[in-house]
Amino acid sequence: MLSPLNAPATAGAGLDLARIDPHLPGLIRVLDRLSPGVLVPEPHDYARLLTGGRAWPADHLALHPGRPRRCHDNAARLWARDPARWVVVTGLARADLSGAAIWHHHSWLHDQASGQLTETTHARTHYFGVPLGPEDTLAFVRALTRRR
Repeated sequence: MLSPLNAPATAGAGLDLARIDPHLPGLIRVLDRLSPGVLVPEPHDYARLLTGGRAWPADHLALHPGRPRRCHDNAARLWARDPARWVVVTGLARADLSGAAIWHHHSWLHDQASGQLTETTHARTHYFGVPLGPEDTLAFVRALTRRR
């Protein structure tokens, strides 16, 4: 997998992904087996994602459009409307943008009633993430609320 840190534009920089986060090389290997692409490293709990993350099927995706480029806020808002129905999932999603396969930080929902993955912005080709439990979901929502 090619990451921005070893892409041709920065190849001479000699940056080591493991120095950024020791879990990044392992996570890149997992994503590469799922679907190769460029990883956009952003602040994230890569250890949790590597040990607890899984691929989520995108073939029966339900779209519940929210605000563009606000996936985390959209997921939190939809979850708050019916917490018994939804599970917030956060991790990485792969989109094909201008011919490039890009993995980036993303959040979506799992509909416990239908079993479907629910997208709040636009469909991605692949999803890899960790479902949040009740306490983690509350912390996720609180963090977003404080950020506004």
